[in-house]
Amino acid sequence: MRIALLALLTLVTACPFDRGYESKDANGGGSDDGGSNAGSDAGSDAGSGSGSDAMTTPLREKPITITGLVVGTHTDFPLWLSLTDPQLAARARPDGTDIHFVAGTTQLDYQIQSWTKSSGRLDAWVRVPSLAMGTQIAMRYGDVTVAHAPDAPGTFAGYAAVWHFDDALNNATVADARNQTNGTAVSLNAGDSVAAQLGRGFNFTDGNDQVTFTNPLTGNTSHTISAWINQRTTTTNDAIIALGETETNQARWFHSRFNTATIAVGFYNNDYPDPNEDVIGGGWVLLHWVYDGTNRQTRLYRNAALVAGPFQHGTGVNTQGNAGSIGNAASGFGQNMGINATLDEVRIINVARGSTWLAAEALNQATPAMFYTVGVEQAP
Repeated sequence: MRIALLALLTLVTACPFDRGYESKDANGGGSDDGGSNAGSDAGSDAGSGSGSDAMTTPLREKPITITGLVVGTHTDFPLWLSLTDPQLAARARPDGTDIHFVAGTTQLDYQIQSWTKSSGRLDAWVRVPSLAMGTQIAMRYGDVTVAHAPDAPGTFAGYAAVWHFDDALNNATVADARNQTNGTAVSLNAGDSVAAQLGRGFNFTDGNDQVTFTNPLTGNTSHTISAWINQRTTTTNDAIIALGETETNQARWFHSRFNTATIAVGFYNNDYPDPNEDVIGGGWVLLHWVYDGTNRQTRLYRNAALVAGPFQHGTGVNTQGNAGSIGNAASGFGQNMGINATLDEVRIINVARGSTWLAAEALNQATPAMFYTVGVEQAP
């Protein structure tokens, strides 16, 4: 009896068991990579078939070189990567936890905005410490054991708020990538999350639609406020963003239409004259309002082209109060302020960005394939 039992245990120990599993990629689709694709990749490339982890393939990388026209050098630049890569699809994990970015031996902060294993589609932000023409970083994937974790707050270091508007709107929270100025969706629902310039965006259609948040700007501090906007036909005063109190010089507001078909900005009763720049029906447009607090000067940019300014505001700019709203404005700003547009990638930073930074940002986000070149796959 004992001899028979020992023989049975020996047989069981010798039989391999399939430890493949069903995984979901970022878009919720199932894939059986644990039992087939990843295992075959590892076996063909490594030539060893160690089997220690059916989801781990040999580490691979692709160089990413900045080849677009970039003037000067820009510190801590959040690079937008949007690509579809069959080799990445074949080797990376369904959950994308092996995908990471480096510059030489330096680990780079990054945020993966979306990843779809089935197609190899990746949308991500990478903070490049020093970006200029010719700068090279690398995307690595395949071996999860060497990957460092994403860090969205680090990716947008220095920003007061960064709203990607990729939220599904199945609850009221609207994420700030810095996790410091999260917003609250008001009168918006899942149907208002739509395809936009950089992934998803919010479609504002109702006069009550807005995202409220705590205003991060105070006093006379400099700022750069930016947003991608697809403005539809309207006759109302459409607010992109409004901050602070509805008292003279204590607020900051940025409209895609104000009184007539033109963008406009102001500090409440200290307003910018009509710049005569119409964005209605213009498709996706990147707008920047740059305010230099030291000189009290405003510049307005459309797709990085200066369309108004510099204009010097009067004295007494002193932003106060916690109120903040995207896509609408408090009643004290006036009536019918709800925007009739789709918005994407709304940002605030307490820095007056220069024109060369704005040009690099606009080129990168409008046509990423013209901003960088992805090299051939290689072993690091």
